[in-house]
Amino acid sequence: LQATADLQDLELLGLEKQMKVNEETIQLLQDEIEVHETENQAKGEEMKAERAKHESVIQEHADEVGRMQEELNKLTEVLELSDDVNSKNLVAKITEVEELSKHIADLVQQHKREKEL
Repeated sequence: LQATADLQDLELLGLEKQMKVNEETIQLLQDEIEVHETENQAKGEEMKAERAKHESVIQEHADEVGRMQEELNKLTEVLELSDDVNSKNLVAKITEVEELSKHIADLVQQHKREKEL
C-alpha cells in the first residue's frame, strides 16, 4: 500500500513538473507571439512611410508634368499662329508626344489598379 502511495506521489510530482514545463512553454510562445506582432507592426508602419514617400514623389512628378504641359500648351498656341512649315511640323510632333504621354499615363494607372487588386 505504501509503495502504491509512493508511486502515486511520484506520478503526481511528475505531472506537476510537466504542468510547470507546459506553463513555461506557453509563456515563451506568448512572448514570441508578442515579438512577432511588434515586428509586424513596425514593418507595417515602415511600409506606410515608404508608400507615403513614393506617393509624394509621384505627386511631385505629376505637378512637374502639369507645369510642363502648361508650357507646352502656350508654345503650341504660338506655333499654331505661325504660317511657318517648321512650326506646323513642331505642332504635329507635339501632338504626337502628347498622345504618347496620355497613353503612358493610362498604362501607369492600369498598373496601379492591378497592383491594388
